[in-house]
Amino acid sequence: MEDIDHLFVSCDFFGKIWIGISNWLGFTTVHPKHVADHFLQFESLGGFPKNIRLSFQLIWLACIWVIWCERNAQIFRNKEEWLQQLLDKIKLQSYS
Repeated sequence: MEDIDHLFVSCDFFGKIWIGISNWLGFTTVHPKHVADHFLQFESLGGFPKNIRLSFQLIWLACIWVIWCERNAQIFRNKEEWLQQLLDKIKLQSYS
């Protein structure tokens, strides 16, 4: 049975999104297995100033939204996108 931690953080497919985002932002880290811990770690990376932390929060929320939409597309429309397409969606939403 799928739970929130599995879907958004530890799923084999969607977990790769966090690695891709980490590479895009230029850092490496061990990602926690619980969503709340993951958010706290992600938004406080490297002790950056508040405006940068707000940007990290926005990127994190964009990731969650894209994962949620993709999961629903897979289940309800039998549609699946490539990992790079999902990363591009996250980047686009983050810039928007």
